[in-house]
Amino acid sequence: MGMLSIKGILRIRICEKLRYGNTGWILLCKKYSKTFYSLHYEKFADGSVKYIEEEIPFELPKGWAWTRFSAITINRDSERKPISSSQRTDVAKIYDYYGVSGKIDKIDKYIFDERLLLIGEDGANLVTRSKPIAFFAEGQYWVNNHAHCIDATDKFILEYLCFYINAISLEKYVTGSAQPKMTQDNMNSILIPLPPYSEQKRMSQRLNEVMYTVDNIEIGKAAIRELASKAKSKILDLAIRGQLVPQNPDDEPASVLLERIRASFPLLSANSACHFAIYFSISSILSFSVLLNKISH
Repeated sequence: MGMLSIKGILRIRICEKLRYGNTGWILLCKKYSKTFYSLHYEKFADGSVKYIEEEIPFELPKGWAWTRFSAITINRDSERKPISSSQRTDVAKIYDYYGVSGKIDKIDKYIFDERLLLIGEDGANLVTRSKPIAFFAEGQYWVNNHAHCIDATDKFILEYLCFYINAISLEKYVTGSAQPKMTQDNMNSILIPLPPYSEQKRMSQRLNEVMYTVDNIEIGKAAIRELASKAKSKILDLAIRGQLVPQNPDDEPASVLLERIRASFPLLSANSACHFAIYFSISSILSFSVLLNKISH
């Protein structure tokens, strides 16, 4: 609902006042005030007000409030500095060197000595989301110019911001297709649904517990895949050694099978028959491998 439509409603209300009299007008004013004050506006430092109802993605629970990213954070991008890979080659590897998606190297000096929230500034990951876009850096470390450095007067709020940035779509804040980029201005304009402080604490604790469980599941999946791969190799090894199934002394010997093959192909030499038997055995093993792959998937 834009400002023009609000004026339109006011005109309708005036007409209704003339129709229903003063009592009706008072009731209508009370009814309209609830609608008016439920709309969302943004007030700026110069006193101006902007109507932002169309930007609000969803209604908030009682006690929450919408705010801009820049209103609750301190941007420290001016302190970061890039160091080329050649400059990082012959230095002592002591302190973590952070890039757009996390640690990429170690160097012999540091810029920061505190916990900060880093948010990827550019690169395909802004679109693909193959890695977290927001992550923390701690201790003594260096940050290049591909990750925004975010601080706050109360650092606990950074925990909530980290979860939120990684949860939402950033498509409308990212520019460029060949080289996606989220500028500082675009990042600062992100609308944040801010919970009460105590609720932030409860949410962060719960989210950390859930994410820890999810991470363990991912680690378990990787271990299972590795175990399955080793199991398939071992099963194939047992098969070709005749140790996969119990041996039955009453089974027809392979030599009899070879003789039967020779009889079926009289023009084949003994050597050719041997080659055929080897080909037959390998084909059987490959078929068995295909079957194992189907079972594992």
